[in-house]
Amino acid sequence: NRANIYVDLGEYDKALEDYAKCIALNSEYVNAYNNRAALYQNIGEYDKALEEYAKCIALNPEDPDTYYNRALLYGDLEEYDKALEEYAKCIALNPEYSDAYCERAVCHVMMEQYDKANHDFNEAIKLDPENTTLYFDRAKMHALMGAHDQEKADYLKTIDLNEEDPEGYYYLALTYARQNESFHAISYISKAIARLSADLGYYISEGLDESRIELSDLYLIRAEVYKNVDAIDLMCEDYQRACELGDCELYEEYCE
Repeated sequence: NRANIYVDLGEYDKALEDYAKCIALNSEYVNAYNNRAALYQNIGEYDKALEEYAKCIALNPEDPDTYYNRALLYGDLEEYDKALEEYAKCIALNPEYSDAYCERAVCHVMMEQYDKANHDFNEAIKLDPENTTLYFDRAKMHALMGAHDQEKADYLKTIDLNEEDPEGYYYLALTYARQNESFHAISYISKAIARLSADLGYYISEGLDESRIELSDLYLIRAEVYKNVDAIDLMCEDYQRACELGDCELYEEYCE
């Protein structure tokens, strides 16, 4: 337990010392190996993490979580074939492991195996139909495929499941903006702005590093749509709002 606290505090050397002491006292304590593997993985010591996962499997080959975690590691390394093998082992041990189906789908997407990815997303959704992350991930796959009707349907599903979360409105607005459907783009980005402004504890993530979209970014996006339809006064109003939040470059360029 103390080792895990050290991990939470970012004191990784102390955590590793405690995991080593724990294993010295009980060399068959699987959780210690698993936690040490996760720590090595988080700090980029991938070879050491793989060694720890191998020890976990030797001690308990029937634990699907270990195969799942090792699959995630192989995914981080972009060794997708190995990741797929690990997800298959995980699912064989637990056919209701929805996260394994989802992450295996992501691997298939990275390999441009969209039919297989779609199958796994569908399986994950059958097991966990109220998990909005699954619909977001499947929508992004549909975007890569150019299947924009299906993409929009998945974003609408996330809104149906949680209408207070701004993220679905944001991505739906981007989809409409890319298709030059400005009215719908403005409508949905406005809804995203209203919800993010309400400060209900939600945020909008973007990219693999899950960087957060700020409120000023939403005003800038809506301003760009206004600009595209020659609504210059409304564009400047949004640039000014973004400026009030600290991003003044476009306001100073176009509106002063």
